This record gives sequence, C-alpha cells and structure tokens, in this order.
Amino acid sequence: MEVYVVNNRAGILERERSVLEVFENYINKAISRNERISFYVAVGFFFFEGFQQLYPKLRELDEKGLLNDFRVIMGRETKKQLKKC
Repeated sequence: MEVYVVNNRAGILERERSVLEVFENYINKAISRNERISFYVAVGFFFFEGFQQLYPKLRELDEKGLLNDFRVIMGRETKKQLKKC
C-alpha cells in the first residue's frame, strides 16, 4: 500500500505527492492492467484548471470503458495555497 501526503504544492515533505500525481498514478495503473476504476474525491476547494490537466487521462479511461464513476464533493472556492514554501 502506498502512503503519502497529498497536497496542492508537493515536494516539501518526504513521500509527498501532488493531487495530479496521485490521480495519474491510479489512472496509469488502471489502463496498464485494463481494470475499471472509480474516483470519489472530497476536497476543500476545486479549480477547473487542475481538472483540465487531468481531463485527457480521464477521457482515455472513459474511451477504454474503464471509468466506472467520478464524483467530487467540494467546499467553497479559494485562491489561497494550502501552505507556503
């Protein structure tokens, strides 16, 4: 099992990964194994710019018939970073 901190500004803590890295990792595994996958995400805030980066991989999953479900529960939008370098 992989254990790491997920944050919008990764690289400061050991074993920390960005949200995009985590999604891409799971998506790439599902594609390479030809396995169906679902995403249930709860976030404090959600930016369309981040979703745009992930969209090509989600579309690939969907086109291959491997995306079961994609759901997001989010809080209010903010322009603030979670932490500062």
